Order: sequence, then structure tokens, then C-alpha cells
Amino acid sequence: MGDKTHQQQYGWFSNKQKLLIREPRYYYETDGKMVFRGSTSSIYLTPDNNEVEVTTVTISPENHGTRFDDMVYVGEVSKYLRKS
Repeated sequence: MGDKTHQQQYGWFSNKQKLLIREPRYYYETDGKMVFRGSTSSIYLTPDNNEVEVTTVTISPENHGTRFDDMVYVGEVSKYLRKS
């Protein structure tokens, strides 16, 4: 079997993005049941075991790839922990 290469990931945070995606979203499953989906920011672990809040994770430390003008670089992240 091949050796899996770990790709570094980088976290970013935008309050505008967080507020935008916090709006509740509802949809109906095929059985007619209404389901709530509320996306929020996420908590990731850094390589030095600190928890950080991010709204975007990229493979580039130089470009977050969004149009949010308040985006702040958080740093390298190593493991997803939970939604915030």
C-alpha cells in the first residue's frame, strides 16, 4: 500500500463570514422531515495543541480564496475538533 502524504492546512477567520453562515437553514428530507442545518465556524487544533476558531481552511498560507475583506490568517491547523 502507498504511503499517505499529509498535506499542511492553514486556518483563516472572518467575522463577516461567520455571521453570514450562522443564519439558520432548513430543508426537507425525502421523507418530509424538516431538518435544521446551521453552519458556524469550526474549532481546529494547531500543531502545538492550541485550539483555534476558523471559518475557512486552505492548503495555502498566502491565499484564503474568498472575498471577505476582514479575513485574518490564523496559522497552520492540524486536526478538526468540532463546530463552534
